[in-house]
Amino acid sequence: MRKTIVAIFFLYVLLPDISSVKAATNATTILSGGVSLRANYNIRKTEAETTDSWDAWASANLYLRHRRQAKNGALLISYGQSFSYNFRTAEDSFADSDLLMNINTWRNLSSRLRFNLSDTLIRSIDWWADNLSSTATGIPDDPLDEDGEDTTGDNTAQATPTFSSTIGRQKFWTNSFSTSLDYQTTRNSDVTLYYNNRILEYDEPDQNNYKYNKAGSNISYSFYRGWNTSLSYSYTDADFDITEDYIGHDVHFNLNYGHSLSLRDSISAGLNYHYNEKNYDTPSADIPIGPSDNNSSYYDVGANLGWTHAFSPRKSLSMRAGPTYLKRDDDDGRDDGRISASFTINYTSQFENGSWFVGANGGFSDNFDETRYFDRADEGLSEYQSINTGVSWQVAKDLSASLGASIRNDAFLENPLVSDEKNYIAFGNISYSFWRWFYVSGRYVYTNVQYDLDANDYQEHRFFITLGTSRELYRWIH
Repeated sequence: MRKTIVAIFFLYVLLPDISSVKAATNATTILSGGVSLRANYNIRKTEAETTDSWDAWASANLYLRHRRQAKNGALLISYGQSFSYNFRTAEDSFADSDLLMNINTWRNLSSRLRFNLSDTLIRSIDWWADNLSSTATGIPDDPLDEDGEDTTGDNTAQATPTFSSTIGRQKFWTNSFSTSLDYQTTRNSDVTLYYNNRILEYDEPDQNNYKYNKAGSNISYSFYRGWNTSLSYSYTDADFDITEDYIGHDVHFNLNYGHSLSLRDSISAGLNYHYNEKNYDTPSADIPIGPSDNNSSYYDVGANLGWTHAFSPRKSLSMRAGPTYLKRDDDDGRDDGRISASFTINYTSQFENGSWFVGANGGFSDNFDETRYFDRADEGLSEYQSINTGVSWQVAKDLSASLGASIRNDAFLENPLVSDEKNYIAFGNISYSFWRWFYVSGRYVYTNVQYDLDANDYQEHRFFITLGTSRELYRWIH
């Protein structure tokens, strides 16, 4: 971890020079900061026991954000530090200090070439505690790109903040790094080269720590009246402490067509091909092996049709669906292939002071790429269906709130020892600002994970209350 921290510090010091543009005018530099006190109440239920605990952050949480925006480049640096007084472990109350460091930057090296970089370092016992965004810091999230998009983290899959039924709350550190070069070869074509690295290490022994390196490229080209195509390849080197190390190869090809029928309606169609191969270091009874005794591979071919309709400038419905055929390596007779319905449905609606949405999707998913759980890095393929909904609104001038919920079902296909699971997640946020720079916020998160093996089921209720202050400390336009 020390080497990683040294490398991150090196980036933090030198990257302002990368993002700066000497010839640019109207560049803006903003420094924001804040402190807060936070209380956290948890109830966790498993088949074996029910536990609850009150965790109070007695000392200040410190948040700093430095942002520099110019015409041809931008730099965003965030730093958070908190020290927790934890009544669960009163004999060592201040052992649960948390650290969050994040950097995002982009730079136009020429009119056609862009450099992107993103890195996030977390040292924590509680992923949720450091990833509550403006609910915890009072500093609103803002896009890094001049067009309102964050372009630095497109190729890095981040872990979803949730807990494992087997690990629970344990001290860990993780670092996610991503960098890429985007080159626009012509007006309708571009090439991307990227590299990703992820590291996860727990303090406790006998956990499935991992190091993950991924390099790849993507070529996309748009041609004749709505037609476009893309081809991508990635190489993965995954090193795990418990499960099998492997080398992975992944190929995607897509051919798509889109056409506007009117101001309100548009249609689309697509064909896609995907090939994935994992070459494991040694055979394992826990991994479904192929004819070479250390190989697992599959391919899928799909087609889809889509339709988007705008009921009004503020209400829209989009749908895309089609069959996908998946074939795994079956020289041993393990799998003769299967067909699944792949679909995506989204409805969004904006109202005077907010917006809401509802969506559903399903098909085949590789859960390693999604990294939905820290300790489940190689669950492999699943056939899944999910539905989610959410609403956010400005209730009053200084009062905002949001609600959300999701349900997901995964049936895992590759590893017979992995239990199928259902995930139920719900959350609610509320934040009130007062005296210009002060705020108080509350957040509730409910997680319910159910497995085929009932012994692994668990539920969790989490309540956060935060009182803090944040403000813009410095602004320089030059």
